[in-house]
Amino acid sequence: MKHDQMFRSYEYLSTLLLLLFVWPSGVVSKFSYDYYWRDYTGNIPYDAVDGGWDVNNETTYIGQVFVKDHGIIPVTIYPGVTEVTANIKGLHTLHSYIKILCSSSKQNFEWYSATAKDLHLQMINKHLVQGGVDNDLITNIGRILYQGEVKVAKVCGFDVGNAKLYFPAETEEKDADSYEVLVYNTNNPPITVRMNVDGVVSKFSYDYYWRDYTGNIPYDAVDGGWDVNNETTYIGQVFVKDHGIIPVTIYPGITEVTANIKGLHTLHSYIKILCSSSKQNFEWYSATSKDLHLQMINKHLVRGGVEYDLITNIGRILYQGEVKVAKVCGFAVGNAKLYFPAETEEKGADSYEVLVYNANNPPNTNNTNTTNMNMIPIYQ
Repeated sequence: MKHDQMFRSYEYLSTLLLLLFVWPSGVVSKFSYDYYWRDYTGNIPYDAVDGGWDVNNETTYIGQVFVKDHGIIPVTIYPGVTEVTANIKGLHTLHSYIKILCSSSKQNFEWYSATAKDLHLQMINKHLVQGGVDNDLITNIGRILYQGEVKVAKVCGFDVGNAKLYFPAETEEKDADSYEVLVYNTNNPPITVRMNVDGVVSKFSYDYYWRDYTGNIPYDAVDGGWDVNNETTYIGQVFVKDHGIIPVTIYPGITEVTANIKGLHTLHSYIKILCSSSKQNFEWYSATSKDLHLQMINKHLVRGGVEYDLITNIGRILYQGEVKVAKVCGFAVGNAKLYFPAETEEKGADSYEVLVYNANNPPNTNNTNTTNMNMIPIYQ
């Protein structure tokens, strides 16, 4: 009898540990929220979060877009349409560097009624979803009914007592004092019946995405390199005001990053970390600044950010005993250097490794996440 009790106790403990470490989907670091941003080029991923609906009652989605010299602006995405309209100091129609909000826990999103006057009180116990950054301050995501459709737009939550929603209307930007704001609520029960869609996206999408980073490493973060102590580092991107979105190295537990563009910038807000449920599909390829445009002609280079309204890629080199993740200016054909932060200045390199996503790699047959087992994930 004692032996049977011991066996059952061991079996229970083993099951508990299995649930903590091996659960294949809907899992994040215990300090993370299970939403993320995928690149958008016209096709809607299976896990995209609904935003509203258009005049034909068709579902629209929640996007964000980089607007040069201004920031990152929440926008409405219409399926199949590859451009969006952002409002900040006028209207901007854009078709590049657009992201779409996604989640494997879509039941956790809720829209709450709010007012510009009292948003800071009404949402005091809620997690408002970050929508972008405006004048170096974080904005949130709201929506209103306008001209027969529900428009997704930015809420300037940083403006306490006057946190209006601003949206594009015909040829100008308009505002509203009352609206719905997007909240992520982890108290909602998980969906018990769900398709096994782990590692699956729209057939025209690549299975990687960017999560908000605040110091804790998500279970699905993609390795970038290693530091001088041979500890794994990760791949990030950060918004640099008046410059762009820059790829950076993330060190676990460190809440600031160093970005290089017209000097070095130490930043601690609006940082994202590259993640994927198909990490086996990432590969690092040797490349040169002279021939990158030829060497990678049949490869999918991972987008790292945007600089001067042009998309950059992600590279890495060995420097001073560590492997640094940094930006590759792939737009400079014939001179696509890697630029990285070194001590007190930005330096360049003509040869490096560049990050490629190869969808032809076979999936892992073992779903156990053996990387960073010290970071305990939980099921939301």
